[in-house]
Amino acid sequence: MFLTLVVGWVAISASPVVPIQAKTFVLQTGLDVWDIAVQDVNGDGKNDILALGCDEKSYPLNKRVFLFLAETPGGYPEKPSTELRLETEASVLFLAEVDGKPPKELVAAHSLGATVFGHEDGKFTALRTPQFRSLFPDSAKQPTFLKDTAIDLDADGIEEWMIPVPGGYEIRKADRAVCNVPCDVVSQIRSGSSVSIAYRLPAYQLVDLEDQSHKALAFLSDEFADFAYGENWTQRSRFKIPLTLEEKWEATTQMKDINADGWPDLVVSQMRGTANLKVLTQVYLANGRFTYPEKPTATFEANGALASPVLVDVNKDKKLDILFVTVPFGVRSLINFFILRKVNAQVDVYMFTGSGFNTQPDFKSSVSLDAPEGREQVAYTLGDFTGDGRIDLAFGEGSNKLVVHTGAANRFISSRPALTLALPAFGMARTYDLDANGREDIVLFHPGGDNKQRVEVIAF
Repeated sequence: MFLTLVVGWVAISASPVVPIQAKTFVLQTGLDVWDIAVQDVNGDGKNDILALGCDEKSYPLNKRVFLFLAETPGGYPEKPSTELRLETEASVLFLAEVDGKPPKELVAAHSLGATVFGHEDGKFTALRTPQFRSLFPDSAKQPTFLKDTAIDLDADGIEEWMIPVPGGYEIRKADRAVCNVPCDVVSQIRSGSSVSIAYRLPAYQLVDLEDQSHKALAFLSDEFADFAYGENWTQRSRFKIPLTLEEKWEATTQMKDINADGWPDLVVSQMRGTANLKVLTQVYLANGRFTYPEKPTATFEANGALASPVLVDVNKDKKLDILFVTVPFGVRSLINFFILRKVNAQVDVYMFTGSGFNTQPDFKSSVSLDAPEGREQVAYTLGDFTGDGRIDLAFGEGSNKLVVHTGAANRFISSRPALTLALPAFGMARTYDLDANGREDIVLFHPGGDNKQRVEVIAF
């Protein structure tokens, strides 16, 4: 079950809603779309859209990549420009600069290797098939694009691949392995009528070090922040995340550079209880090179509620602010959920002050959440759709309506929508500046939903 976001923002003071305009394009694939990626595939300087499709019920699995070449900046054809049939085993796709000459190549990977495809003369061609062992799945019915799997760590113009392996990541070029970097990979096994094995990989970020040409790597699991740097990333540093792991406590962590000083900061959330929830979120701003304070820079608590932190630059000052979506638990909340299929929630916005966060929210907003049935979820995304430097919000409202609320200086989001579009309300929404005009655009797709074989582009 996913929650549907239907927002009624509480005004701080009246402000006019500036209307905005958008062009919409509907892309048809004829196959269920599970993920999308945006990249200039043919080297003409315009961002193209790749849709990753798979028929879950077919045998062997019918998997394809549909390429929609931009006809104009931000404008796309209804039918694919070309398509690529994938092998059944291919489950993870990513874009990588393999030969040092743009545009990037397309890589389709599985547990025993990958195939590298180039795009030339209007079609995809297999260039090489490197073999390696990894934790990537085989024959996944819901394949996915991975971001940041290919990154140029040594500034030579050719990107290294971050391949998950037991105990860490293998760093490799397309044709050879470079080294293995250990980090905290969490794994578990369960047995019953069959055996289930799962792995949880740490997130990673790049860190620039003034005294080294290679970028350092920072890994974050639920318990450790691991750092690898130096030649072949053989030098190590580890920070134990301070958690109060008592009975029934769960923890989630995020690692992002909040204050834009070049060092990743930590946001740690711990939850205890079931009906009587307590959520504790602590922020640790890095002291410098791989070090963090013993006591948190900021602490946020929610009692009797589920509070989920979101890091986003609200006012485009290149510093990250914190949004808390808090869902209370109580008799009234349960009645609303089971009878009205709604949950009331609160959105609190804490703006980064330069050294930390205020103890009270800078903006407060009320939120009403609907709970749809099935696999669908509400379509929503944050981005600067007006180009004014402030964050805006687009979300689904009703069954066939997408609304856009714009940001304002005296409040978080406008109380009334600045734009209403007759588009499906459920799905996954991603933001990109497709036409490089300084206004972010939206690409919307619908995995497992009623409109699962189409993609919509909203160009601002």
